[in-house]
Amino acid sequence: LERALRLYEALEMPERVAQMHSRLGRNLSTYPWSIDIPRALPHQRAAEAILSAHPAGSPLAYLYAGQVGAAAWAVRVDDGLAISERASVIATDVGNDRLRRHAAAVRAHHLASAGRLSEAMTLLEANWAEADRARDGTAAFTSTWVAATQLFRLADPRAVRSWCQAEIASSRHSQAPYPSRALHDALGRAEARAGDLVAARRERDEAGES
Repeated sequence: LERALRLYEALEMPERVAQMHSRLGRNLSTYPWSIDIPRALPHQRAAEAILSAHPAGSPLAYLYAGQVGAAAWAVRVDDGLAISERASVIATDVGNDRLRRHAAAVRAHHLASAGRLSEAMTLLEANWAEADRARDGTAAFTSTWVAATQLFRLADPRAVRSWCQAEIASSRHSQAPYPSRALHDALGRAEARAGDLVAARRERDEAGES
């Protein structure tokens, strides 16, 4: 992506430059193995400077969704709530339901961090149900992951189990190693905390390295 960014800059193709900045910012603020918020933020700001000069559309909403993730890792709750609202509004206006569902899932993380846990869980439940009907694996997984994270904090492993089992049972991640591994790992930890060590070992074996 960095090579592509330099190429598009040399070719003076601003829309492609914005796309590369947005993707680099997302990659540096989403995946645990590559988190680097100080490097992500300049890419996101550069993309926003280009995209905000044009009518709002999916590219800007995707950028905002990436910024919501960065705000989560940086524990900037107020920023996360405000930016997720912008992403949701644009996604709704342009009819991008997949993006709207993704933004809603990450918004729920910030709602919980703001102490609005009931609102967060209600949003996650509705979002997961909609994603499940639409076969939207990304939003369904993100909703599950955010819910499990909050429920671990509440020391409710049985609720974590319920969320993870429902998502695993969909089989939509059978060919997606990272989501599958993350779900089985979370389920294994939930089983261990619930006292079922046999089930915990089974799920950790399913997860493999995590």
